[in-house]
Amino acid sequence: MCNQLIRLARTSAHAVLAMPLRRLHASHRLLTTSASRLAAAATERRVPRPVDSRRRSSVASNLHAKVSNVPPRLASTPAAHAHLDPNMIWSPLVTALREKNPARALSAVEKIPFDELALSRPPRRARLGRSSAITNHDEGLDEVARLLDDVPSVKKDSRQAWNAMLVALLNGLLRTRGKSDSLPHASKPWILVGRLAWAVAARKATVALDPLQQLVDMIVPVTPKVPNQTLESLLMAHAKAGGMERLQETERMYREFVATNRVTLKMSGIVANLLADAAAHPDAPTDGRWGKDRVAAVRAIMDDAVRLGFIPSPFANDFLNGSLIRAATWQNGPLAAAQVTMVMADEGASLSGKTLSSLVMKLVEIQCFDQANELLALVDPQSNERFPFSVYVHVLCATRKYQEAIDLVGPRLEKVPRADHDWQLYTAHFEVLYALGQFQLMFDLHDDVIQSGMPLGPRYYLNLIVQTTRLGQPALDRALAYAEEMIQLGFPLDTATVLKLRREVVLHNDKIAKSRLEALLAAHGGAGTLSHGQRRYSEKVGVVLFACRRADTRDRDQKLLRARANLEALTQVGTCPPRLARRWWGQFMETLTFVYRDDPARLFCELRSAHVRLFSDPSRRDYIERHEAIFYLTQIMKPLSYARRLDLVLALWDTCILRLPSRNEALVQDPVWQMRIPGVPTPNMPLMCIVLDTVGRFGDLATLLDVEATLLKRIDGRTWPADENLFTTLIEAHFRLKDPSGARRILLDVLPRSHFDSEAKLRDTFVSQARLHGFSVLLKDHAVRSAIYSGPWPTPR
Repeated sequence: MCNQLIRLARTSAHAVLAMPLRRLHASHRLLTTSASRLAAAATERRVPRPVDSRRRSSVASNLHAKVSNVPPRLASTPAAHAHLDPNMIWSPLVTALREKNPARALSAVEKIPFDELALSRPPRRARLGRSSAITNHDEGLDEVARLLDDVPSVKKDSRQAWNAMLVALLNGLLRTRGKSDSLPHASKPWILVGRLAWAVAARKATVALDPLQQLVDMIVPVTPKVPNQTLESLLMAHAKAGGMERLQETERMYREFVATNRVTLKMSGIVANLLADAAAHPDAPTDGRWGKDRVAAVRAIMDDAVRLGFIPSPFANDFLNGSLIRAATWQNGPLAAAQVTMVMADEGASLSGKTLSSLVMKLVEIQCFDQANELLALVDPQSNERFPFSVYVHVLCATRKYQEAIDLVGPRLEKVPRADHDWQLYTAHFEVLYALGQFQLMFDLHDDVIQSGMPLGPRYYLNLIVQTTRLGQPALDRALAYAEEMIQLGFPLDTATVLKLRREVVLHNDKIAKSRLEALLAAHGGAGTLSHGQRRYSEKVGVVLFACRRADTRDRDQKLLRARANLEALTQVGTCPPRLARRWWGQFMETLTFVYRDDPARLFCELRSAHVRLFSDPSRRDYIERHEAIFYLTQIMKPLSYARRLDLVLALWDTCILRLPSRNEALVQDPVWQMRIPGVPTPNMPLMCIVLDTVGRFGDLATLLDVEATLLKRIDGRTWPADENLFTTLIEAHFRLKDPSGARRILLDVLPRSHFDSEAKLRDTFVSQARLHGFSVLLKDHAVRSAIYSGPWPTPR
C-alpha cells in the first residue's frame, strides 16, 4: 500500500494523499486499486481505464480483501429508507458531542444504521442551532464533522471513550452503502476526513489510524484531489497518534510531499516536531533517510522550508527553531544545545521565551547558571516574546537569589500582570516562599488560586504537596487535605503524588494519616493511577526501603533481604521496563549506602551484587549505557566512595568520562563494573564533586592535582558546568591532603578567573577546614582575609 501510494504521488500531484498510517495485517496488506485506475479516476469523465484481463481478478481480490473485515451490508430498497428518520438517528450523537459526553456519543454511534444510510445531497452550510431538526443524513453527518473540531485533546480529557467513539464512527462510515450514494459521492468528503484526522491526532488514538486510512482509500478513487489542509491533518494524525512506531512512514510521506510540491510550512513543523521527540526516545527507529542524527534531520527540514520559499532564512521560524533546540538538547545535552542556540542567535534567529524556556530550565537543573543567564539575555523582558515570569523566578530561586525573586514579582505576585498568572508561576513562587520561611503566605496564595478559578493540574498539586510535607509531620494533615481537594476538582491522583504521600506516611509512622490515605485511595480509585508493577513496588519494596532509613527501625538486614527478594521478582529479565528497573535498583542502592555506610566491606559486597543483578539483562544494560549513563555513574560512585573503593571511582572516571585508559587495574580485576558509554559524555556536578571528595579522603595530592587540571581545563573552556559547591569541594580536598597552598590558589586565583563569587558556604568551609587541619596561620594572610571577608573578584557573569 505504502509503495503504491508513493509511485502514484510521483506521477500525479492530484493523487497525492496521506501515506498509510501503518502496514495492515497480512490478511489485507495489499489493499488498494491499481495506480492506473486511480490516475484515470482524476479525469473529468472519471471513467476507469481498461484493466488488463490478467490483472482484473487480482484487483478484484484486493478490493475484496480491503473490506473483508467490514460487516456485510444490508440490502436496501427505496422503501427501506422511509423509516430512517435523520433527526432521530443523528440528534443523539450531535447532542452528546455538544455536551462533551464520550460515553453517550459512543452509544449513539453504535445505534446508527450506517449500512442503510444514503448520502447524496449537499450538506447545509450554516451550523445547526441546538433546536434545529436534522432533515437528511448529509446534514447530520456535516454537523458531526463540525463538532469533531471541539473534541478535547487527551491532555484535557483522558477518557478512553473518546477513542472508542472515533473508531466506531470510522468503522461505521466504512459501511455506508452503495456506489452512487455512499460517502465518497457526498459533497466534499475530504472535509469530514480532515476533521476526523484532527480528532484522531488530538486524542492520539492509535487504534483509529487503520480505519482512518481505509476511509481515505475508499474516497480516493472517486475524489482524488486531496486539499492541503486535509493532508496536514492526516500527517498530524500519523505523527501524533502513530508516534515513534510510524516515524519512518512519516519521513517517507514528507519526502513525497516535497517531491510533488504539496508540502506546506505546517507539515514541515509537524515532522520537525516528531523528529525532535525521537531524539528523546531510545527505541525510535534509526534506519530511515536521516538515520539517528535528529539534529541534522531537523536542519534538513529547515533548509527545505527555505528552498520552497516558506521562510527567508533557516532560523526565521520560531517553531522550527524550537524543534532544533529540543533535538539538540535530547541528543547532545543542554550545554551543547545552549551553544547551538547562541550560534543561532548570532545568525539572526527568531527566538522567543517560549522557545527557550525548556532549555533554560534544564540548564538550571544541572546548575549551569551562566549559560541559563546568557539565554535569558537573548529575549527582551519588555517584549511580547519574553520568557514567562515563572522561568525568571525559577532561575533566581535556583541561584538562591530569593529576595530578588520577591522584588521581581512581589510577595503576593502583585507586580505580575493578572494575564501572566499561571500555575507554573505559583509553583516557582512557592519554592521562594518556602526558602524564606513564609509558609502561611504560601497557603494563603493557594487559597487565592482556588478562588480565582485558574486552570490547574496534577503537577501543581504535586509541587504544593511536596512543599507542604517538607514542614514535617504537623503538615501531613494539610497535605492530605490538598490531595482530597485535588480529587474534588476532578484531577486524578497521579503516580508521583501517591508515592510521595505513602513515603511521608511511612517516614512519620503516622497511623491516622495512613488510614486516611488508604480510605482516600479506596474511595476515589487513586491506587489505580499506579501500574501493577509500580503498585507492587510501592507496597513490597518502597515502604520497606523508607522504613530502613528510620532511626528506630530494627532488623534492617532482614528487611533489606526481603526488599531485595521482592525487587528481583519485580525486575525479572524481560518483564520490567529498563527505566523503572534502573530507578528501583538505584533506590535500593541508596538505602544500602545509608544502612552500611559505616561498614565499607559489607556495603561494597551488597552494592556489587545489586549492580550485577541490574546489568544481568543486556537490554537494561544497553539502555543505561546509552541514555542514563551519567545518572547511573553518579548513583554508583557515591556508595563506592563510602566503600572506600577509590580505584574503581578513578577507573570509571578515566574510561567513562575522560575516554582514556584506566590508571589502574580495577576494571581488569573486576570487569563487572565496565561500561561502554557512546559519545563524549558531560559529567554533572554531583559526579565531579564525588570524585574530588573521594580523592581528598582516600587519595594523594598528585591524583588530586591531575583530576583538578582536567576539571579546570573543561570549565575554562565552558564545556563542563561548574558552581560554588564544586570549588568548595575542591578546597576541602586540598586541606584534607595537607595542601593549604592549593586551597589558597583556588580561593584567590581560580575562583576569580572562573568568574565565581564566594558564597557563605565556601567561606565557612575554607575557615573551618583551615582550623581543623592545623593551618590557622593561613587565615592571617592579608589576601586570604580580604577574599573571605570582602571578596575582591568581579561580578559573576
